[in-house]
Amino acid sequence: MNGRSKHDSPSRQPSTPAFTVRVESDIVFAQSPRPDGEFEALRLDLYLPEDDLTPLRPVIVWLHGGGFRPGNDKGQGYIVKLATEFASRGYAGVAADYRVRADPAVDWLVAVRDAVADARLALDWVRANSAAYRMDVRRIALAGGSAGGMIVHNLCHDPEAPVNAGRDGIFAAVSLWGPPRPEARLFVSVNPRCPPTLFIHGTADALVPYHLSPELLAELNAAGVEGALLTFEGAPHTPVMHMDEICAAVEHFLRDRLFAV
Repeated sequence: MNGRSKHDSPSRQPSTPAFTVRVESDIVFAQSPRPDGEFEALRLDLYLPEDDLTPLRPVIVWLHGGGFRPGNDKGQGYIVKLATEFASRGYAGVAADYRVRADPAVDWLVAVRDAVADARLALDWVRANSAAYRMDVRRIALAGGSAGGMIVHNLCHDPEAPVNAGRDGIFAAVSLWGPPRPEARLFVSVNPRCPPTLFIHGTADALVPYHLSPELLAELNAAGVEGALLTFEGAPHTPVMHMDEICAAVEHFLRDRLFAV
């Protein structure tokens, strides 16, 4: 691994964190049915900047990875790191769980549909509770890693309920090593009304092949959707050794789109 990266736009280092961060943990946001017919309480962690004077905070909904299997949740290390970093810069962060399965390979599309439905419920919770936490429902970003990134893409391009960025207040999407493999892709064609999308991916990813990111980005560009790709040459899946660069790229991408909202 050589640690080099390439951008299609200039990068800048993250701004100095301005706020301490308060975390409200394990808020139940939905009850969703499991395959056995019982209902599962889905929970989220809320990351809030303290002592900020902004009337309305932009929101990032963070979705963890883990292959749609048990073993990871909203407390996944890089999700906690990113949600805390961006809350310290004035964003409200919502790290939400979703239903997982012991063997999602039995039916990948069902597992993905359930996770997308749960992510949509997390968005519903944000909108319903926006006043209590000063969250700006006109400025919501979706961000996920690995399986979480696959959820973000499938939510944005879901042919049954595609995201309309302007109508739904979703100003950006961030895919961290998470474009969906063919068996986990709910959509045939991309949604031209989806938000601008940033891809971050390592070329030596052995779990989610790197080529899926530039290929999906090309589909978005062909549909008239703005996108960008940050490539880490020789980096594996979940390249946390590049976290500073990842934070800088995500902040740059989000702030440019925030000013356009």
